Amino acid sequence: MRTIHNYRNLITPVINRILSRTIKCSKAHNLNASASVEGAIVIPLFIYAVMSIMFIMQVIAVRIHINNAFYVTLRKCAGYVYVYENSGNVPKGMVAETIRRLLIDEIGTDYAADHNIMGGNAGIMFMSSKILNDNSVIDIKLTYSIKNPFDIFGLSTIRVTDRKRINAWLGEDKDNFAGNVSDKEYVYITAGGEVYHTNKECTYLLRYILEADRSCMDVLRNASGAKYYSCEHCGQTKDTTSIYYTLYGTRYHSSRNCTELKRNIQKVSKDSVSDRRLCEKCQE
Repeated sequence: MRTIHNYRNLITPVINRILSRTIKCSKAHNLNASASVEGAIVIPLFIYAVMSIMFIMQVIAVRIHINNAFYVTLRKCAGYVYVYENSGNVPKGMVAETIRRLLIDEIGTDYAADHNIMGGNAGIMFMSSKILNDNSVIDIKLTYSIKNPFDIFGLSTIRVTDRKRINAWLGEDKDNFAGNVSDKEYVYITAGGEVYHTNKECTYLLRYILEADRSCMDVLRNASGAKYYSCEHCGQTKDTTSIYYTLYGTRYHSSRNCTELKRNIQKVSKDSVSDRRLCEKCQE
């Protein structure tokens, strides 16, 4: 019995030491496992945050590049549009497509595809744009979407919209305009008109096209109370139910695209229009 008791006294300390070491190893293992779990969560989030910042920087760079190209393109179009106005037979859809092609050339043919713009060049679109819409303003709304290559939380694309307005070239004499100092007085005229205007915003120059039913043409009157007469170019056409007119004009038109309704404002020196009289509206 004493032998068993002595054996117990000898073995107990050994067992206690083994258990103590086992508990310490278990705690260390738990700490290592906890650190591994935290690392597995934090490191991917950190990498995603870095990639997100890189994506935002790319979006900013793309916007700056396209914005600069957009501005240069509209500056070019402001000069070219004078040819379009005088030709009178170029569809506005073709003009919009021409502007888009000029923009693509300015941006770079492969730029859109190389910078994650959805659809490539076809993804750069003009939405709700107004090109010479009864005035001399080119108003372009540009839209495109940039694809996020690091999509984790559902932010797959960023839609970018940019809008610019610019006044078209009005037909100034380029040589005279290039002079540093000029005492010449400039006025505004329309092709085929009989008067000149000192105010570019004169209501006789700014044509706001109105539409009415053809049955109403006999009772329509302009702002001065005068009756409307049929246009010499298109007024004889009877196969339309609508007519088009301006508040200060004296003609009604069967086609909205009639050349008589087109804008064709030119800025010229007053000396060159001595055969024209001053507009009554500009005298007020």
